[in-house]
Amino acid sequence: MHIAITIIIIALVVAVLAYIVVKQRWDLLPRILFGLVTEAERNYGDKTGALKLAKVVEWVLPYIPAILRPFLTEERLTDIINSALETAKLKWNANPALVKRE
Repeated sequence: MHIAITIIIIALVVAVLAYIVVKQRWDLLPRILFGLVTEAERNYGDKTGALKLAKVVEWVLPYIPAILRPFLTEERLTDIINSALETAKLKWNANPALVKRE
């Protein structure tokens, strides 16, 4: 009986720790994506959307915790990146210097 309770407590602690790690990374994702879509825009310019999307996917995968990857389909990741791109476009329009090549 005590072993079962101990196992349950350990499982709960592991679940809470996993949640904290995932939550911290997930909260950083919009900022990371803003930087990555901006860098892709600088590097590849206009009319290269598919290439930029592929590069951002390639660049962002290391930031996604392994525990989330099975649940993050390519379609969902593309939606998240496109959402970040829309936000980035608003910021670029407000401050064009953000996207200028150096």
